[in-house]
Formats: sequence, structure tokens, C-alpha cells
Amino acid sequence: MKKLKYFDGCELEYMITLGLWNKTSRRYTSEYWSINKAWNKLRDDKKLFFLPKMISKILIAKYTKLVVYFKYFDDFIEENVSVHSCQSKKSYAKARKNFLVPFTNIFNYAVSPKNRLPEYKNISCYDTKIADFFKKYAEELDITSCFYCESAYTGVYSDKGEVKRTFDIDHFFQKEQYPIFALSLYNFVPCCQVCNSRVKGSGNFKNLYNLGSRITNKDIYFLLRISPASPYYQFYENTKIGIYPALSESNKIWQYNDDLDMYKIQFDCDKNDPYQKVIDAFQLDGRYNSISIKAHAKYLENLKKKYTDEYILEIATFLTKAGWMTTEKQIKEVIFHLDERYILLKKMHKDLLM
Repeated sequence: MKKLKYFDGCELEYMITLGLWNKTSRRYTSEYWSINKAWNKLRDDKKLFFLPKMISKILIAKYTKLVVYFKYFDDFIEENVSVHSCQSKKSYAKARKNFLVPFTNIFNYAVSPKNRLPEYKNISCYDTKIADFFKKYAEELDITSCFYCESAYTGVYSDKGEVKRTFDIDHFFQKEQYPIFALSLYNFVPCCQVCNSRVKGSGNFKNLYNLGSRITNKDIYFLLRISPASPYYQFYENTKIGIYPALSESNKIWQYNDDLDMYKIQFDCDKNDPYQKVIDAFQLDGRYNSISIKAHAKYLENLKKKYTDEYILEIATFLTKAGWMTTEKQIKEVIFHLDERYILLKKMHKDLLM
């Protein structure tokens, strides 16, 4: 739910970590040119002239540019692997997978050289290097909780001198379906295992967000807003999380009591808003109504009732008279932990307390 914030120079550091840019000579490495040569041959063979010749322009392309490439590449696949020419969805999936084999051999970060096609044997495996980049810059990228759900801590820790990570690195545009983005920096979203493997998984990307078989301009508008890597991502601004009395099945009325089953957490946004599809895709309504999250929401609600604006004003007045010159805003930040960086459920926290 939170937005990814990139630091200045992250693209260059990413290329250096992958071993594709030499920091000393300030030039691309021989490994880069080896990949670029393979890419250009494939690009020419497939007549992919809408994609750049320099592979770096795909690897470190900003998210907005990736969306444009995504539409072109998806159209290209649909034109070359027609569902109408296949007898079933299974045969279509197989035909699509076979069609993407050369792309997977160039871009798939987890394929070792020995398992690639002969013409791609000199391309390295990059999964460890990608993980190293996100581990090294976890602080700068604010990798503290899952960027999709905010309900699980993420970060790094040290074990016997080795830095390890407690997060997955999701491919927003799934690498199985769109392998040309498997190494793209702005296609990565650090997240928890539940969001990555159990909820999102490796299923059909278009089905996940209820997109049509062909990407339209309306879909482009949607895609530009739903990735945490997008500069137009505004989940915080366009949604609000609230806790409400649940509807009793017996008498069909809204009621409060001390039983957590009588409450529900709800994401409020316009049903036509792009973020409703994000809420549905990651099953946030259901996941946020677990006992533990509802209990925390009730704690926040009670905290808000205890420290009313009038009470906080009294505290501020008292402290000011005592010479502390404390503002109401500062007191709220201390009591409600509003400035706490390492807090889970930050969106819910702010919505329920402000």
C-alpha cells in the first residue's frame, strides 16, 4: 500500500551490483555487451523495433516507460500466440511459454548458464545479485514493511557476519508471462511471502486485475496508478481505512459490543477507483479482518477516544506553562506514534487516529 521511494543514483548502483557497469572506468562491462548482443539479435529476429536496442533502457527504465513497453510487448505476444489457434487454454499456455523461451533465457534472473539455450550460455544468473542490491540499500529504499499490505515486517538482519533478508522481491509484471521485465529495477516490489506467493502467485497478471485480453488506453491509465513503483501511486490519498460495527445476521442491524466478531475493518474508496482492484487483488478486506489486526484497530480506536483533541490541548497548555513550549501536533505524534518509521499497518494507524 505504501509508495516505493528511490534514492538518487539507484539505477547506477543497481547496474554496478549486477556487474553490468564498471564504476572505475565508467563504462559498460563485457558482460553487459554480451547480453546486449544477444538481445539485439532476438529483437531483430522478432522484429521488436518498438523496444530499445540498448538493454539498459529496459533494465533501468522508469516505471512509466515500463508500462508503455508492457502494452507493446503484450500486443506482440497476442498477435503471435493467438488463443484462437489453440484448442484449449492449456494448449495456449504451452504455446505462449514456448514462444517466450528465448526471452526467458536472456532476462530470467534465476536461470543458471548451464540451463540456458546454447546461444545464451554466457549470460549469468542474477538472483543473488538482485537480492544483494535490495539488502544493501534496504535503509535507503525504506524496506521496513510489505509494500503491498503493510501487515508484515520486512528488512535485513545479520547472521554470522552475513546480511540476510526477511522479504521477497516481487515482479509487478510477472516474469513468467513478461520475461523482458524480469531484470527491470522498477518492476521489483519488496513484499512479504503472503502477498508474493500465496495471494499473487504466478497466475495470470491480467486476471489478477480483471484486465481485458487486449490492453486499452483505459488499462494504461489504471496501470500507471497501481504499482508502488509508480510516481502516480496514490493509495494513501485515495483510500481510507475505518473500523465499523458488523452487521448482525440475526437482526440485520449494525451494532457494537466487546466481541471482535461484531466489528469489521473496511477499505473505503470509490468502487470505480483503480485501488479497489488492488484491494481485491491482494484480498486486503479479508486479511485485515483477522483477529489480530481487528484487535489492534480497536486499541487505536480506544486510544483516540481517550486522548481527545480537548485533552491534548490541556496537556499542551500545561506543558507550555511549564516551559516546554510543546504543540498539540507534537503531543499527538508522541502519543499516537505518528512519526514512527518502523510501525506496521501505518495506513490504518493514521486513518484511525487522525
